[in-house]
Amino acid sequence: MTQLALAEIQGLVLTAYPQAEVAQYLFLRIVDPAACRTQLQKLVPSITSFPQRHADRCINIAFTASGLARLGLSDRELGTFSRAFTEGMTVPDRLRLLGDSEQQVEKWFWGSPARGVDVAILVFHVRGEGLAVAVQELLRDWVTTGACALVAQVQSAPRAPGHGAPAGEHFGFADGISQPIIRELVESKSSRSVSFRQSGGDYFEHNCVAAGEFLFGYSNEYARLPAPPLTMPRARSRLAPVASSPFVDFGTNGSYMVVRQLEQDVAGFWQAIDKATQTGGRSDPAARLRLASQMVGRWPNGAPLAKHPDGQPQDAVSPSAFLYFEHDPHGIRCPLGAHIRRTNPRDALGTDTATATRLVNRHRILRRGRPYGPWIKDPLQDDGQQRGLMFVCFNTNIERQFEFIQNTWANNPKFAGLYSESDPLFGSLDDATQGGMFTVQAEPVRRRYQGLARFVKVVGGGYFFLPSLAALQHLTLRD
Repeated sequence: MTQLALAEIQGLVLTAYPQAEVAQYLFLRIVDPAACRTQLQKLVPSITSFPQRHADRCINIAFTASGLARLGLSDRELGTFSRAFTEGMTVPDRLRLLGDSEQQVEKWFWGSPARGVDVAILVFHVRGEGLAVAVQELLRDWVTTGACALVAQVQSAPRAPGHGAPAGEHFGFADGISQPIIRELVESKSSRSVSFRQSGGDYFEHNCVAAGEFLFGYSNEYARLPAPPLTMPRARSRLAPVASSPFVDFGTNGSYMVVRQLEQDVAGFWQAIDKATQTGGRSDPAARLRLASQMVGRWPNGAPLAKHPDGQPQDAVSPSAFLYFEHDPHGIRCPLGAHIRRTNPRDALGTDTATATRLVNRHRILRRGRPYGPWIKDPLQDDGQQRGLMFVCFNTNIERQFEFIQNTWANNPKFAGLYSESDPLFGSLDDATQGGMFTVQAEPVRRRYQGLARFVKVVGGGYFFLPSLAALQHLTLRD
């Protein structure tokens, strides 16, 4: 079994920092490349790698293609990165893939052509006061010195009522539950393997995914090494040379990071569900909860409908340990178009569990998102506050992983044999031909809910590269 170079990997790829109460996301534009390299050199010793041993403060950093160009990477070097990364998510073709529009992008808080971003610094802390101090220090070094300009900053919400960080999201459902298991990480330590096997049950083996799906330098689900980004050698660089090539390996132990700031209309969501489930003009709280859970695919505490179709259990025991093919092939328990069934179909799209999960595992991502904005007091009453989810994920192939999930599963109006539907939470619902409907399969008669609005909108986003510590040190060097 290949051993991961843990000390070289930025920690956020492998852990969500569950000990950290709060987080801050800083999005910067490089003004003075030389000063930026100086600040990066100063920051590298403070970058959190894995394992981070319950550190109070964790810091990670990533760059867009424009940021790497400003730090000295040539067009030839950038040509070794993926097309999705170098183009960014706001070019017309990618907008169509992701279900966005140019009109929407013009209103983004950050990441649009008018509000471009070069650097993302992600800061996590166990206490809000400590986070404020850490962010103040970073802004002093990176912005006050003139190295960069601050484009936007977003602070995560504190722990959700009833959930441990970062488990809750603003619609009221547990989040961050189901993640692929990195095979090399788990099997490198027997105690860790036993723990995951016990919690994952029969699903454990099907949920193990090769490290190369998330980190360059390791075999992926095709049993191949993903082609890494490359750069030219620099004096005192620790990057390994590439055989029969003038380049050195910039990618190993790094990953592409996708960030999407998703604003959630919590009151609009629950008001629409309430209206759809009223009986005789009167609200039905039980029916409202059931329909919302059917759209998500889980009850609020995280218990999957595939295991608990009749009601929310008191405790969500092993919430990731389930499959669809044998127990719910037709969506009678968990609707075919439910959010979690679209974004991770498990074994639902094949003729047998082993084949189906093997194919699905070629499209997995590691999610590291957190909610932002204040928690709403009454989900049926709009308080006028902005809130949402900072969606962050890691993959080595943006097109085959993140974009495939978004386009082929979430936005697909004919996913799993459906017609004119998309993901009820994050899909493209503005156009009636692309959504606006949600079907609940049942025997003998299914139910369809029509006229759905879009309850989540993108207000910022970008494709970043999260380098290894050796690659970060390389960026601080001059040719």
